[in-house]
Amino acid sequence: MDEDKTLKTLSWEKIYEIWLGEMTGLNAPINPLVHQIDIFDPENPAGRKEKAVWWVREPKKITLKHAGWQKFFYDHPGASGDVGMYPNPGINDTCYMLCENRDSLEKMAAVLIAASFYEDRGSNHIYLHNHNVLYDYWHIVLDVFGKKGCPWSGNCKYTLPGNNNSRIFHGDPPGDLRDLTRWYAFEHNLILQELTPVAVLFKDRPNPFIDKIVRDYIEKQRKEYEEWEVRREEERKEAQRIEEAQLAKHPRWRQWASLSPKELKELVWSKPTVEIAADFGVSDVAIAKRCKTLGIAKPPVGFWRKVETGYLPHPKGKPVPQKKGPSQ
Repeated sequence: MDEDKTLKTLSWEKIYEIWLGEMTGLNAPINPLVHQIDIFDPENPAGRKEKAVWWVREPKKITLKHAGWQKFFYDHPGASGDVGMYPNPGINDTCYMLCENRDSLEKMAAVLIAASFYEDRGSNHIYLHNHNVLYDYWHIVLDVFGKKGCPWSGNCKYTLPGNNNSRIFHGDPPGDLRDLTRWYAFEHNLILQELTPVAVLFKDRPNPFIDKIVRDYIEKQRKEYEEWEVRREEERKEAQRIEEAQLAKHPRWRQWASLSPKELKELVWSKPTVEIAADFGVSDVAIAKRCKTLGIAKPPVGFWRKVETGYLPHPKGKPVPQKKGPSQ
């Protein structure tokens, strides 16, 4: 590499020209690069410090997210904290710097280039023998958006969002500052095709368009809740009607599951199984199965017919010992 040639081209004008040419050729979404939304906080109508967040770059999703934020502040006026922020502070810092410089594409380009350079420090992306060239490149870029020192903390690993693995440089590392700047533009296009920095400005009145979306949504929720309450009441009444009808037919309906073995034993020796089944709304087969499971002896076949005809006395809930025949 001709380092003297690189040094001659080491100016912000040239760096920006290469970056902008590459971004334009890639149809990168840089107009606007930063989206701006207005939020009304009822508890702080006089204003709050603006926030900066990364959102998915899709107009419909941005609108819905905007409405969601506005509803959040209607529901939680005065809420504080980094709502919707990335867990990585370096990525958030980059977003804030982009939003602070949103009126100048040149300054935003410098922020992005500096962010990429910071992430790449010490990696094979930067393969230039003359470290003075890299030092000059770094500080020329920082000067564009008014930073004299590094704007990211020393322990910050990432400064740009997205899948970092997808942005790993493949092939030969950049040979000079032109290649490095072109690669950064390619990287920035990948990020901006997927995400967009959003400047959240707190205003003293709601955005009419967003406010209507929120109010319509709240009204829709209210109607859906009212409809749900009507359905729930109808279902309650229907369940009550069924229960009353069942109780009319089966006086002990729904008590079968809680019936104790002792009471079951008394019942099967107090009345015929079909009558017990009618009381509880279960089948005589279910009663027989449960008696078998619990080891409860039932009256033999024909027992209640004999009681009815007076051949046998009524057991009154107490088991009657059965005589075993020769075959038993």
